[in-house]
Amino acid sequence: MLRADAPNSGSPESLVDLENGPGVVIQIQVEGQAVRAIVDTGSPISLATPDFLSRVAAATTPPPDFDVEIGQVGFRVPIKPFEAAAAGRVKAYWNADVLLGMDSLSHTVMGIDFQARRLAIWKPEDSSAASRFWFSRDLVLVPQGTVKWTRTGFVPYIPAPDGKTQVLTTSQTESDIHSLLRSATVNGMLTAPVSFDQSNVVAMLDTAAPQSMLSAASAEQLKDKKVLRTEVVGWIDGMKEGERVEIKNTVVAGVPVKIAEGIHVSERAPDVLGLDALRQFRLFFDFKQQVVLGARFSESRPQFLGAAMAYSKDGKQAEIFPGDSAIVKDLIWVEGPKGLIEVAAPEGEYTLVRYKR
Repeated sequence: MLRADAPNSGSPESLVDLENGPGVVIQIQVEGQAVRAIVDTGSPISLATPDFLSRVAAATTPPPDFDVEIGQVGFRVPIKPFEAAAAGRVKAYWNADVLLGMDSLSHTVMGIDFQARRLAIWKPEDSSAASRFWFSRDLVLVPQGTVKWTRTGFVPYIPAPDGKTQVLTTSQTESDIHSLLRSATVNGMLTAPVSFDQSNVVAMLDTAAPQSMLSAASAEQLKDKKVLRTEVVGWIDGMKEGERVEIKNTVVAGVPVKIAEGIHVSERAPDVLGLDALRQFRLFFDFKQQVVLGARFSESRPQFLGAAMAYSKDGKQAEIFPGDSAIVKDLIWVEGPKGLIEVAAPEGEYTLVRYKR
């Protein structure tokens, strides 16, 4: 029997929903004002539209420090104004006013789950426990004897609510969790080793880039290069024209990924690993230690569209994905689609919550 009072070490300070639309966009607070922000691991600095800065403080040179809060994690950081043209592109594409660069992100440890559309935030000092939590999977044997996997890590040590039900905890094997990064490039940008059709590059991990890009120098190294078309791609710093070349095999840190419709070649950009590749991982960033971990989403598992949320009296939350179950102590309410949530009380203060497919 597992102890009920064992610590839930590594629980995040906050879980934040990813906003609708492209990219990693979340709600944050700047000087107490709610604002949509882009999480951009490809930018060394934080930026904001001039209109927003004028509402929270007078934009000066050098820029002042601002109070920023992501969930329950707060810090102070300088925020510079976008140039007018770039601000317009940011508003049009992301409908956001703030870009959180590496100077902001280094105040946090962060996990991104693209399938659940959730972002978890920890303080930097909690990194070790946080990484174990983020990649944990709890095995739940429900009263009928059916085995269910949950991907939440919520209160992994609780007693069986009846004699027939037992809750166990396991972790993904070491081979399931891939170290994408062990060092950073100049300027502190996060990188990963990538092979494009056996052409080896070191690509910047960019959570604001919708697509991966290949530098012109790297494209020249491709064997049997096939140009699919010439196109113009719009980024924050302007429009870029270049070829799109066919890529048959992409491997990130030893892990095969799929990049559809080839990859754009840019004369002005470095090698970039964008969201078309990063979305295939459950990511964990320790920005200060310059370590990025990724667990590859298994193609044999269903592609989850979102999670139901179960709330308990002590303020804890359980994420429950389609086809999964969780046993929650002192349940208050469950948020989820009507007709798909089943709630049963096996015994006393514990409640079994199932999310039907």
